[in-house]
Amino acid sequence: MHTPVWTEDFISRTTGKREITIHQQLSNSMNLANLCQVSLSSAP
Repeated sequence: MHTPVWTEDFISRTTGKREITIHQQLSNSMNLANLCQVSLSSAP
């Protein structure tokens, strides 16, 4: 999946890091969701 040009431009202007991709953002969101599920399931 290719990152939209405007997103790359926005990221490069704001952080200077073009390597930040939608894929990484999605995987980060998935990791957060997994952490929430684990903490909920382990709650008493």
